[in-house]
Amino acid sequence: MDEARALSHVHASNLPHHVKRTMTDWYRSVMAMGEADLAPPGTTKSHMTHQIGAIRQGIGSALTGFGLGMAQASLPHGLDLGKTGKLPLDGIGGALGLFGGAAMAAHGVRIGNDVRNAGAVAVGIYTFRKGHDFETERKLHGGHAAHAAVAHGEDPIIAAARHLA
Repeated sequence: MDEARALSHVHASNLPHHVKRTMTDWYRSVMAMGEADLAPPGTTKSHMTHQIGAIRQGIGSALTGFGLGMAQASLPHGLDLGKTGKLPLDGIGGALGLFGGAAMAAHGVRIGNDVRNAGAVAVGIYTFRKGHDFETERKLHGGHAAHAAVAHGEDPIIAAARHLA
């Protein structure tokens, strides 16, 4: 039902203007939420709708994590693509999922939220890997990040290799 027909009785009534405006604003906000969220808060239908949404998001997260785990185990450079392994599949996929999913949802594509959630999971996996790599390098270099050690002088691995020769 379009807005003009739905609100025609309200606008034709003798209600005060501020009441008509409040009703119109409420109607628009309810319609913007979508079909699934029309149940009043606190009702069984509202709780079930949110539970189903949470289950759906959990399943999507599990599938995204499982798929990226399979790619990590089966690709030559794991999740880092390219000949040198410098293109992070999870980082690129995550960014595409976040922005693409948000754009899809804004245009009414029903799977837009699922794509956005998968993108968020992929970004989480990417940052997990990079945090792990950073901490591993830091521990190898006596509590200092390898990049910081190189920035302040000679690379400690090259310096150690010189003493071996």
